[in-house]
Amino acid sequence: TVMNNSVSTLLRMRKELPRKAMDELTGLWSQLTRLQKFVGNLLDMAAITSGHMKLNFQPYMIQEIIGAALGQVQATKEDRTIGTNISGNLPMVMIDGGLIEQVFINLLENAFQHTRTNGRLDIYVEKDADRLRVRISDDGDGLKDGDEARIFEQFQKGQTLRSDRSGGTGLGLAICRGIVQAHGGMIYAKNNRTLGQNAGSHGASFIFTLPIAPALPEGNLPESAL
Repeated sequence: TVMNNSVSTLLRMRKELPRKAMDELTGLWSQLTRLQKFVGNLLDMAAITSGHMKLNFQPYMIQEIIGAALGQVQATKEDRTIGTNISGNLPMVMIDGGLIEQVFINLLENAFQHTRTNGRLDIYVEKDADRLRVRISDDGDGLKDGDEARIFEQFQKGQTLRSDRSGGTGLGLAICRGIVQAHGGMIYAKNNRTLGQNAGSHGASFIFTLPIAPALPEGNLPESAL
């Protein structure tokens, strides 16, 4: 937008501006970024609820989508440890790559909000019959009783249903649900202590499934699979 461009130009002149002006511009930039994200989320949610969201299904390796999502969020969370636990020889999934990348980004940002400084979150992917099962787990405070279902409703911010740690829009998890369901998958949240062995005694996990792509002739494989 014009305002974003103007603020960005002024920020590039940081050496010529007094410290107070720079602090105010930095704060304004943060507010504009949040506003842009909120508007984008509203548009995404409107497309989902109206049934007008268009999906471009293509076969992808899930590792490619995870890598792209981590590239978007990891640079700002250097004080967190991220573990990836991906089963070998996973089949491709038939998805809209950009939308599923957004699901990962939203879930990772939510997990970061509930992972303590110097804490850890983990991404697990495994084959489950005709689907891939993805689990993103944090080591935070976990979910309150009864929140597992409500947390995916519009304007039910994950951080207000747990401990308040950031100023999210309350749409990120609802958007995740809409996108995953549009792919024919399911998404849900559980406290780690209820998931059994190796899930941990605290924190929460967000789990979703994606359909496996039908087998393709070798000559038709996407570059990411070669």
